[in-house]
Amino acid sequence: MSRPPRRGLRRPHGGVAAVIRNNVSFHTMTNLCAPDLLVLELRDLYLLCGYVLPDGSSDWSTYTEVDPELKFGEAIAFCAANGSKPTAAVCDTNSRIGQENTTTSILPRTSSDNGENPRGSRFLGLCEQNHLEILNGTSFEKSSPGALTCFQPNGSSVVDYALLSRSHLGMLRPRSIGDATPLHNPSTNAGATRTN
Repeated sequence: MSRPPRRGLRRPHGGVAAVIRNNVSFHTMTNLCAPDLLVLELRDLYLLCGYVLPDGSSDWSTYTEVDPELKFGEAIAFCAANGSKPTAAVCDTNSRIGQENTTTSILPRTSSDNGENPRGSRFLGLCEQNHLEILNGTSFEKSSPGALTCFQPNGSSVVDYALLSRSHLGMLRPRSIGDATPLHNPSTNAGATRTN
């Protein structure tokens, strides 16, 4: 899903994508999708790929009527409410949670980023309400403590996350999540996950 083109820009910008093997069937849940949010229903799980602009950015109102943070939360809640299959998400939510985790988490986690922000608190609440585990910095991530995911001139941080329904953690092997190979611009975000 990409943002609609804006006047004066020569190239499209923004958006999210999922790369899926051609032998895996899926359905795009268009009623939940939005610019910067892709929601797919696979046979065994819901997959969300999302991007939420940093707090304070008013740019979102130029390409959508709904706050992307709110839309992402609604999509997570909709998918998580269906207990027949797990919810998985890979997302850049510009949330910083430092060493924190949900109060109901069953996975200890550590992070290379100690920073926190208000959106991080809201993100933790979203994960807790929807029984999602944050996989960054847990035994499922290859690096320990959890690797940085965003590299900007003013510093590095963790703002990209991999999430999975708590009840389905058995789907993953320990140390199975690592750095994604950047597809385009390696100077920004490293990408949250790649399952090997």
